[in-house]
This record gives sequence, C-alpha cells and structure tokens, in this order.
Amino acid sequence: MARASPTYCQHSTLFLSRSRPRPASARCHHVLARPRMHAARVMQRSCASKCPDCARINCAHDGPDVWRAIIRHVRSAARAVGRRCRILVDLAGPKVRVVSVSLAIAPLTPKDLADLDFVAAHADCVGYSFVQRPGDVVRLQRELTRRRPGRPMLPVLLKVETSLAVSNLSRLIVAAGRRQPVAVMIAGGDLAAEIGLARLSEIQEQILWICEAAHVPVVWATQVLERLVKDGAASRAEATDAAMGQRAECVMLSKGPHQVEAISFLDEVLRRMDRHQHKQAARLAALSS
Repeated sequence: MARASPTYCQHSTLFLSRSRPRPASARCHHVLARPRMHAARVMQRSCASKCPDCARINCAHDGPDVWRAIIRHVRSAARAVGRRCRILVDLAGPKVRVVSVSLAIAPLTPKDLADLDFVAAHADCVGYSFVQRPGDVVRLQRELTRRRPGRPMLPVLLKVETSLAVSNLSRLIVAAGRRQPVAVMIAGGDLAAEIGLARLSEIQEQILWICEAAHVPVVWATQVLERLVKDGAASRAEATDAAMGQRAECVMLSKGPHQVEAISFLDEVLRRMDRHQHKQAARLAALSS
C-alpha cells in the first residue's frame, strides 16, 4: 500500500486517509473503533472535520447480516458529507496466546474461510490476524483468488501479534507485496502478551524501521488513549503513547463513549508532533509554547 493509500480504522472502525491535503490536520491519522450499529452516528459527528474514509469490521463479533447493516449505515453517513468510505474487514483468526513459543497454527480457521466469502464480496481491504509465515500469506491470496476470479487482489493488513511474525516480517511483506498492496498493524496488546512488556517498545521500534525501509504503511494499535475514550480523561502515559504513534501512518483508538473527544485530542497531539518528527527522522523544528 503506498503512502497515499487510506489508513485504517475496530468492530466497525473509521480510518482517516492521508491521500488528500489537510493543512490543519496531522500527517498521521486515526483509526476509530466503533461497536455495531452506532458507527454511522460517530461518522456524522466527526467525519466533516476529521475526514474518515474507511470503516473496519471485526469478524470476531456479530455476523454477515449485522456487517451488511453497518456497511449501509457507514456509507450512508459518508455520502451525507460527500465522501467515499472504504471497508476493511478483519478476520478473527485463531484464539491462541502462548508466551514465547512459536506454534505451527494455521491462521485461517474454518470460520475465517466462511467469512472470506463476505470479505470477497464487500471489503476493500482484509485484515489478517495471527499471520506468521510467508506460506500463511500465500494461503490467503489463494483463497481470495478463488472467491474473486478475474478481479484485482484485495489489499491486506498484516497484524503483527507474535514474535515469529516479527522475525518473519520482511518475508511477510515481500510475500504479500508480490500480489497485493500491503500494510502492517502493530498489535501491541497481543504482542506484549507474548514477548513481554519490557521488550514491547524495542520490538515496536524494529517494526517501524522495517516498514519504513519497505515503504509500507503502519497502523499503531496499542490501546491508544483507552482511558480517555472510555472515561473522558487521558493519563500522561497515554498522551506520550499517542505522540509516539505519530511515526506510524495511522493510530487505532479503543472503542468507548468518548471517541469523538479522543479524535480531537489525538489530532492535536499528532499535529504538534508533525512539526518535530517525520517517521523516524527528527525535523529539529523551532520550539514554541
């Protein structure tokens, strides 16, 4: 996925693209998690100023009837403000969590294979959970090709959730990039559960460097501003974590009742950080109060 491609947004989530100029907004934009049928309300309250252009549906929740309804609501809300909203559908993947052990587990479960029928028909991008080996990418591509004969391969969002995925990241990117646009999600919560919290910052840094070298967009998904989204007040640690997300193309927010406020707060933090940092390079901008 090129740098100008849309970035990504949870349950049903809103992404903000960097493909159009936003002089007053941050370079890095937001992924907004939103449960079920309330997605359209959030879009109507926020999209005019924050320009969301992609919604994420999490296949771990609900089913095709609800997903179709979400898509209708989200697209209707986008049309109301003259926008096109793309759809990312995130496969649930296997539910396995074992610390520091590499497991030969197929990332596509029977449920995922069934959900791929919906993905092929309705999605603009597919989120791939628990992907660890290049063969996992090839398997997904084969399943998509069977369901979309003669049509372009869907873009894929590789979710880095295990130490094996980190070790194989370059190979995963190459395997995906041969046939489809690709982006990478740093799934910080799941990743920390496996590698340990003490190593998380180091591994996140490694992923950012690899993806920058490969010109692959990154989604920063580490329960950013969770307290603000749920309770209405952010902690100092959350503000610092949100600022670190400036080096990614997109930041995913948790779901909760204060999402619109969190979008505004995050946009200000990222806009300010844009003056001082571009990806991994410091801008050395003049300091101001």
